[in-house]
Amino acid sequence: MQSDNVTLPFDPAAAAAAQVKLPKFSTIDASMWFWWAEVQFCLKRITSSTTQADHILASLLDELFPHILELLISKGDTAIEYSDLKAMLHSIGSIASNSSYNCPNSP
Repeated sequence: MQSDNVTLPFDPAAAAAAQVKLPKFSTIDASMWFWWAEVQFCLKRITSSTTQADHILASLLDELFPHILELLISKGDTAIEYSDLKAMLHSIGSIASNSSYNCPNSP
């Protein structure tokens, strides 16, 4: 019996993105949560705003989705940007939205 060896292309960015595991988002200390998330993005070299937003969306509790529904509907099929999602979540928690981690690896 002959076995076929298939080599799949390796995508380092996709592999790094798969390794990001964020805790569930909470508005209680959202500033610290976003800082921690941005450190994770930096360490994994995830610079795509839409990929970052996807990770944030995946970490939201179900009860937060009604609060961001307007943003999701307004974007339609367009990808959601991290900065838009972050601003929306900051407004829900009524916290300062200017705090962020400055990644030394960012362009």
